[in-house]
Amino acid sequence: MKHKFLKNSIIIMIWVAGWLAHAQEEVPGRSFTLKEAQEFALENNLNISNARMDVEHAQNLIWENTAIGLPQVNSSINYNNNLNLTTSLLPAEIFGGTPGEMIEVQFGTQHNATASISASQLIFSGPYIVGLQAASIFKKSTEQSLVKKEIEIKELIARNYYLALLAEDSYSIIDSNVQNLSYCRAPNWYKYLCQRHFCCSA
Repeated sequence: MKHKFLKNSIIIMIWVAGWLAHAQEEVPGRSFTLKEAQEFALENNLNISNARMDVEHAQNLIWENTAIGLPQVNSSINYNNNLNLTTSLLPAEIFGGTPGEMIEVQFGTQHNATASISASQLIFSGPYIVGLQAASIFKKSTEQSLVKKEIEIKELIARNYYLALLAEDSYSIIDSNVQNLSYCRAPNWYKYLCQRHFCCSA
């Protein structure tokens, strides 16, 4: 029973070692230090990207609310081209013509242009001040949320990084054990190890 359990354990260790070796050969990895892994995660994590966009949106909202209180200057230019002026009939005698005759007269100007400019300044507004304060609080909240998410991502990467190192060390130990177990088949060691229940029977 004990030999059977040991034999099954050896088979499982050999299978795991072979699978790890196969995985390392099939999937070429990229080496990272812990700091590089954390920076890579911060640059490519979707939640971090969204949090940074929220901070930018909050900053734009502050500028938008601030601009409301700045001096406002408005200007406009209008241009009209009257292609067909209104034509009216008037008695010619008004202009010294023959009585009883009518003459055509056009009123208005064919080209007309106007320009205007105005300026305004917000002196005091309660809603404006409240809006600035709310935008500032919103920006601070988004910045704190970003920092929190960055800390969480760094902690997650550190935890998984050390687990990966542990798995790599475990693989090295398993590989070393497999090599040691292969000596069980050696003539000089086989009988000695089997007598002490360190090796399976042939």
